[in-house]
Amino acid sequence: MLVAASGFVLPTSVSSDPPPATASSSLPDSGVEASPLRDDTKRALIIAISDYGPPPVHPETGEELRGYRALNAANDVPLVRTALERQGFAPENIHVIQDAEADVEGIRDALNDLVRDTDEGDVVVIHYSGHGHRITNDDPDEDDEVDGYDEVLVPYGAPDDFYEGYGGELHLRDDELGEFVLELRRKVGRDGNVTVLIDACHSGTATRGSGDLPARGSASPLGPPARTAGPVDGAGDGTGIDEAAPPRTRGGSDEELGSYVVFSAASQRQVAFETWDIDGKTKVGSLSYAIARTLPEAAPGTTYRTLFANITRALSGKVTQTPQMEGSIDTQVFSNRLIQQFPYVVVDSVLDGTVTLQAGTLLGLNTGTRLVVHDIGTPRPDPASASAVVRVVAATSTEATAEVEEGALTGAHTGAWAFVTERTYGDLGLRVALDPSLSSRDRDGLSQRLTETGIIELVDEGP
Repeated sequence: MLVAASGFVLPTSVSSDPPPATASSSLPDSGVEASPLRDDTKRALIIAISDYGPPPVHPETGEELRGYRALNAANDVPLVRTALERQGFAPENIHVIQDAEADVEGIRDALNDLVRDTDEGDVVVIHYSGHGHRITNDDPDEDDEVDGYDEVLVPYGAPDDFYEGYGGELHLRDDELGEFVLELRRKVGRDGNVTVLIDACHSGTATRGSGDLPARGSASPLGPPARTAGPVDGAGDGTGIDEAAPPRTRGGSDEELGSYVVFSAASQRQVAFETWDIDGKTKVGSLSYAIARTLPEAAPGTTYRTLFANITRALSGKVTQTPQMEGSIDTQVFSNRLIQQFPYVVVDSVLDGTVTLQAGTLLGLNTGTRLVVHDIGTPRPDPASASAVVRVVAATSTEATAEVEEGALTGAHTGAWAFVTERTYGDLGLRVALDPSLSSRDRDGLSQRLTETGIIELVDEGP
C-alpha cells in the first residue's frame, strides 16, 4: 500500500494538447504573477475522467453490468493546469489524459511515460480527478489492510459491479500505484520531489446528503473483505495530517529516494463530494478547487503543511469530508528542503475576545497555560512577532478556551497556529525538598530552575 490514509496516485496523458476549457479556470487575484521562469525540471500528469462510457458487460455471459455515474472532472483540468503554470510548470510539460484515454491500460501507459521522461532532481506532480472505490484485498499476506480491502482508482470502463471471478483487473489498486510512485522517487533521487493529488473518494461508509453535487466514489465496496481483515478503528478523522514516518520502501534505501507528499480529498473511509467553483455555477472537485485557490499563492519556502492548512480553510463550510495529507509534510512545496516545525495547536474560533483552541488537557493545555498566536505557516514561535498572547481559562480533554492577554484577535484569525510558551499542569504537582548540605549557590540555582517548570513546589517538609 502506498500510504495509510489515502492510498493512491494517478497519471496524466501522453497527449500534450491542452484540454478544452470546459470550466471556469479563473483564479483569485492573489497579486502573485505567473512564474516568468519555466522550469524544465517540473513535469505533471493530470488524469480526469468525467464520462465513464457505456455500461460494461460480463466477459462470459455478455450481461450488462452496472457502470459508474458521470462526474464533472473535466472542469478540474483548467483549474489545476493554471495553478501549476503559476508555479513555473511549462505548459508542454503538463500532460493530460481524459475519459476514454484513461482506461486502465491508458493510465499505466501514461505513468510509464512519466517515469521514462523523469530525470534526477525533477519535480513531479500527479493529479487524479475521478471515482475512487474499495475492492477485496488480493494479497492475503498483506498486514496493512486491516479492513480487508484495497483502495482503487476507477479507470474508464471499469465496472461498479462485483461478479464471480472478477479480480479488479479494470481497476487500479493502490499497491500498483505505489510502485509507480516509488519508481518516480528513485528517478528524481534525493534532490527531487513527487507530489500526488487525489480528488476522489478512497472508500466510504455512508453517502451523506449532497444535493445535486455528486460523490466521487461509491459507499459500498466491491466484493467481500479479505479473510485477513481485522477490527477497524472507528475513531474520527483528527487533523487530516498523518505525522507518522513515511511508509517503508521496497527496494532501495530511503536516503536515495526523493521526498513525496500525498494530498487526498477525503479520508480512507469517506465519500468525497464535488463542490461549486467561485462562479457558483460550475461543479468541480473539492480538492481541485482548493488547489486552485491556494497553490498559486504559495510563496517560495511555503511548506506542504502550510499549504494543507490553507486547503482545509478554503474548503471550510463547502464540503463535509476531511481532506488528508501524508508524507514529508514539513518539506517546502515542490522541493526536498526540510523545515523544522515546532508543535502548535489550531485556533478554532475567535468571538468577542474568547479564543477556542482545537486541543485540550490531553495535549497539555490546562488552565493557566499561555500561548502565542501566529499566522498559518509559522515554523517556530516568536513573541515579538505574535498576533496575540492568550491564556487558557477552561479546558476539556480535547478543547480549550482562552482569553487574550496581549494583542488583538478577530474571526480572521480562525485557523491560526498557537504555540505554548508557558505550561501549567492542572492538578498535577511534585513537592520537592533540597538537600540542606547544598551550597547557597546550588540551592538558589536549583530553586529558580525547578520553580520555572510550573509543576514543582519547593518544600522543607513532606516532599
